[in-house]
Amino acid sequence: MQRTVFTVTGMTCQGCVQSVERAVSSLDGVIVARASLEPGVLKIRFDEGRTSTKHLADAVRSAGFGVSEGEQT
Repeated sequence: MQRTVFTVTGMTCQGCVQSVERAVSSLDGVIVARASLEPGVLKIRFDEGRTSTKHLADAVRSAGFGVSEGEQT
């Protein structure tokens, strides 16, 4: 399992937070996706054999939000 943290821009309410979490959680291999309005981060635990950080970021963008990759552990 791998963990990553994205900075997400454009989230302005709890509905946005839920949209981001739903978009990422729907991907195969995502174990946990938790977004936080303040400070605008998305923490994800995922199976790197089934998805990638690129696919995770693409899902956030497809939901209508900006994203930049942070740290991986």
